[in-house]
Amino acid sequence: MDGITPVGQEVERPVGDRSVYRVQEDSIDATTAWDLRPALLRALYRDGPDLWVDLGAVRFIDSSGLGMLVGVLKEARDGNGHLYLINPSRELRRILEVTGLDSLFEEPEPEPGTGSDPTP
Repeated sequence: MDGITPVGQEVERPVGDRSVYRVQEDSIDATTAWDLRPALLRALYRDGPDLWVDLGAVRFIDSSGLGMLVGVLKEARDGNGHLYLINPSRELRRILEVTGLDSLFEEPEPEPGTGSDPTP
């Protein structure tokens, strides 16, 4: 990746045909958001119009990280898609609630006909 430390990894989705982008960093801040944004946009353009981002490893996000996620969501919506945040920690869920962004990043629906939880 041109000497840049990877901030995420794509993994196979066990239910359906979805690909999930797993963020490996424990924080999304001004430094990591700079590297994560283009990686998320590449995944969105390649696998979109929807993108699932697994935040299970992330314990902290600042305003730069939130702004980056909103920007990627806007790109997804411009292509008639959506950005789904899955496996957010309790801390991240609370930050999304306090900022009012939880209503933008809705919980994904289970796969039709499976009745299973959509999170990996």
